[in-house]
Amino acid sequence: IGVVAAVSMLLLAGVVATNWVWIRPTMHHHLEAYWTAARAGDIAAGNAGRAAFAGFHPIATGLLVAQAGLALICAAASRPRPLDRQQ
Repeated sequence: IGVVAAVSMLLLAGVVATNWVWIRPTMHHHLEAYWTAARAGDIAAGNAGRAAFAGFHPIATGLLVAQAGLALICAAASRPRPLDRQQ
């Protein structure tokens, strides 16, 4: 495995971990707060929850794009090359 593939794998693992440990739970919390407030009829709290949820969308989108890009880099960098094959 090459250096580019190894680095892209490590970066991919970090981005995925950030998504699962921080972004997803935080966004879920804000979405749940929005729906709880909506069920209770609390418009101000609902708007605050929706705004907080929407505020994380640019970060989440960036992380998803980074995941896709790093996965492609990793796949391209880890493919066997003609000189790497044993003859």
